[in-house]
Amino acid sequence: MDEAKKVDCIRTSIVSHHHRLTEDSFEYFMKPDSLLQVSNVKERSFLISCNRAEDDTNLNSFYAKSHDIISYFLIAINVATLGHFTWDFRFVSPAPYLFVDSRQDKNRFLFVETAKYVFGEDLMEISKALVWRTLQLLLAFCNERDQRLKTEYIKGLYNFHNGFFDIEFLNEAFGNFYKAFEFFCTSKMLKAKRLSNEKKQLRTVLSEFGFEEPVLEEFDKVYKIRCSQVMHAQRRLESIDKEAVVRIKIFLDSIMHKYYQPIWESILKK
Repeated sequence: MDEAKKVDCIRTSIVSHHHRLTEDSFEYFMKPDSLLQVSNVKERSFLISCNRAEDDTNLNSFYAKSHDIISYFLIAINVATLGHFTWDFRFVSPAPYLFVDSRQDKNRFLFVETAKYVFGEDLMEISKALVWRTLQLLLAFCNERDQRLKTEYIKGLYNFHNGFFDIEFLNEAFGNFYKAFEFFCTSKMLKAKRLSNEKKQLRTVLSEFGFEEPVLEEFDKVYKIRCSQVMHAQRRLESIDKEAVVRIKIFLDSIMHKYYQPIWESILKK
């Protein structure tokens, strides 16, 4: 970018836990006039910048707006790919311990190994079509006024991929994604304030969106985990496995994808 074209921006690093990335796939977010730009694409990470517009005169407001936009971008690319993209949490919550090197008279933080995705999982390939779907979802999110879903989804990403030494927050992550799923189905799909028969009604939402019986049986397993291991702990404390978190996130991502598709299609026709 030419010196004359440089602008102020808020920039952060995004990590891919499930997809192998290529620069060509992010073409839609690399246009010079875009307010949201991707750069420095590597196999497992990239930088994203929210550029400052002329009317962004208040720095604190611009900072808050940028965080909001990047948060929705993260949700969009997660939903579009059914994958796992997060901030680089080493820079979000550094370790509280400082290594003091007495011989070299230097101090430095020790970054802890953050929680990994499912061990042994092969990386999937990102594609231009998936990144285009990310942009379509972002367009659909522009009409969102309720921040509760966004907040719960981001909390789920944070808890799933960010541990504290030997402590993992899988139960918390499952709870975040499940609450986001339940809230989305209740408020968006059923247009209700509360559910009278939670499992039956959520199952009905999935069925009406085209999910067949084998998938509904998987939801039954997820709901059992919700009841016995996450929301209640009367008999014993258990830490659920990563696969359970992945499954509830897939249900959430899938239902969001199906719900928002006619919205972005309508926007693009205008």
